[in-house]
Amino acid sequence: MTDSSTPAVPWWREYPDRLRWEIRELNSRGIKFSIDRAALSAGVMRMYVVVRSSAITTELEVTFPDLYPHFRPSARSSTLRLGHHLDPFGGDVCLIARGSRHWSESDSLGWLLEEQLPKVLADLIDPDQAEPISALMSYVPNSAVLIESDLLPPEEVTTGELWIAATSVFPDGSDPWLGAVEVCSWAEGSVDGEATRALGLSNRFEGSWFRLQDAPASTDAAKLWRTDISTPEQVVNDKVAVAYQLMLFPEEHAPGRTGTGAALLTRLSLSQPRATRRLSGQRGPIPAPSYALVRTSRVGANDRSSRVPELDDVSLASILIVGCGALGSLIAEQLARAGVGELILVDGDVLDAGNLVRHSADIFDVGLTKASAVGRVAKRSAPGISVEVHEFMVGRASSGMRPLEESPMVRLTEAVERSHVVIDATAEIAVHEVLSKMALARRTTLVVAEGSPGAWGGTVATIPAGASACGNCLEFSRQGGLVPSPPANSVRVQPIGCSEPTFTGAGYDLAEVALQAVRATVSEVRRIDPAETVIDIVELRDPSGVPVLPRWNRVHIARREECEWH
Repeated sequence: MTDSSTPAVPWWREYPDRLRWEIRELNSRGIKFSIDRAALSAGVMRMYVVVRSSAITTELEVTFPDLYPHFRPSARSSTLRLGHHLDPFGGDVCLIARGSRHWSESDSLGWLLEEQLPKVLADLIDPDQAEPISALMSYVPNSAVLIESDLLPPEEVTTGELWIAATSVFPDGSDPWLGAVEVCSWAEGSVDGEATRALGLSNRFEGSWFRLQDAPASTDAAKLWRTDISTPEQVVNDKVAVAYQLMLFPEEHAPGRTGTGAALLTRLSLSQPRATRRLSGQRGPIPAPSYALVRTSRVGANDRSSRVPELDDVSLASILIVGCGALGSLIAEQLARAGVGELILVDGDVLDAGNLVRHSADIFDVGLTKASAVGRVAKRSAPGISVEVHEFMVGRASSGMRPLEESPMVRLTEAVERSHVVIDATAEIAVHEVLSKMALARRTTLVVAEGSPGAWGGTVATIPAGASACGNCLEFSRQGGLVPSPPANSVRVQPIGCSEPTFTGAGYDLAEVALQAVRATVSEVRRIDPAETVIDIVELRDPSGVPVLPRWNRVHIARREECEWH
């Protein structure tokens, strides 16, 4: 092992033949160059090159990465003006695509400049991706503002008002800062954000927005700030005033297609009058306002589904999950990320810190019911999702103190009736029987997910609406030995403070079962698979408990003549 205190050897010293070869390549191609000796003494190989062709002479600053030749060198120009393949703010010239697969160690700087540069200058490289200007701008670190593409005003409108919510007053770049544009309005109308409002950020500010006719020419927030439009200032703690402007501008969203880009401008200024400052002992000129440019991040339902177009149709689905423990929480989180429209969560058990070894919630959810904790997980994963929480245990005796329409059984029945798919993640036989009967009577698909003791394996049963075999047929098949049992570890532990023993098992093993349950659920919502009852069995350990590659086996369940449910 290399001593971490030993300085890394620069690549040109570790591979001196490589540097000599690079120089020969440049000379053989007639490319003039000089090495920046000051940069070299600082441990950076930087060259200034002059590339001449019949049409143009191009001067570039080329910097080699520390891990050269595994990664390509970068080129920068302060004079080029190109429509594509150039960062207009930093001057970086994109000679080849960013992925390292586009660069080979057999390539040289001379090849890049002789072969690729003329294509870039002549715009002969057909862009296979958009080059949005917002992706090239420099922003304050550790900060972002969430917007929804559907929330942006019509292109013909040039200015208006907005409401923004944020985690704190001003993004100073040190502490994490998150904002969310909740409302954009103008003289003739307004649009509200569903996902951004759902975040429930506590600090709300009024601001303004404006639209540029061309892409911004700078990333300096002070220069971009518009003084010709009315922007409200909000005084905080009687000391400072904060103001927000959302800047909209045209940018490329797909090759040859223009859309609306966005960035947030923020300004923080001292609000105390001079007399107040003198009384408090403050002297000297009033400090100049501080400005910041904040990146936008798109969080709308259409923005999210554009990354997985095949999941567009799941946004209308309502999914009921009974049991929000290890499996149920993982299933809920992934369904939320997949874009389902609504999750109905049922579990009255309380989340303990020890549960987090295999639960998708975090330490700040401890003490909530598991249904509430998983609801928060779903909201954090997909702010626009609708979440309904029922904090009761299926089968537990009712107190009788509530109206009949609020009883657990009535609420469970209504939830099943509203759902496209019901997921049983309780690992309770009686709950499985109740949900099987309810789903069958209401022609609702049922998915049953279980991990075996120790999480050595697990099963995912799918009983589609209209299938010939029901949940009871599945149980007959299990009892008849037609469904193999996954490996299991019978060891149980009772952690300190727990009312009963629990199984051992890791979250990463249960995740294998949970993800198959998600696949089965999404397939049922999209009606991909035929309507037949199946059970998928996974082995994650061999009989002695040694981890193995997940091995899945599917068993098709036929209707049983002895089943009295039909």
